Amino acid sequence: MPGGQPGYGYPPPGYPQPGYPQPGYPQPYDEDPTAVVGTRVGQYLLDAILVVVPVIALMIGLFAVSATNDTLGGLGFLLLMVVAYGLSWGVGAWWPATHGGQTPAMGWLDLRIVTAQGGVPGLGALSVRWLLLLVDGAFGGLVGFVIMMSTSRHQRLGDIAASTYVVRVG
Repeated sequence: MPGGQPGYGYPPPGYPQPGYPQPGYPQPYDEDPTAVVGTRVGQYLLDAILVVVPVIALMIGLFAVSATNDTLGGLGFLLLMVVAYGLSWGVGAWWPATHGGQTPAMGWLDLRIVTAQGGVPGLGALSVRWLLLLVDGAFGGLVGFVIMMSTSRHQRLGDIAASTYVVRVG
């Protein structure tokens, strides 16, 4: 008898047979819903495009203007930084706070940011996640990738600090 002693039924009475779905018993997950590291990398790149493209367009416009007026160069750089950080925060924190825990790319790729209870995190927790992208994004995102691969629930530093998880929706 596998896994039991002679005379003792396997599995014990009252437990479902292994490998066969049994009505009335909760079924185990086939996979960890947080095991989405590869999809998260794609999501990060797609969301970054949503920030980078408008910033590059603004940068081109500022270069054109600063070529004719030197005093606008410093103000233009300041404006560029404000727009870049504002767009990044908007995509990484504000958008998921107002759209069910999903950035635009998370919506496309069926991912969602959730709290430990499964709810949508608030703007504060999402802002903490966004701020820690400074660390997680270091070395081309390698720091965040290594941390996600090293933690049991595939959290990056921002997720750990904000007590959030990224899970597959569908």
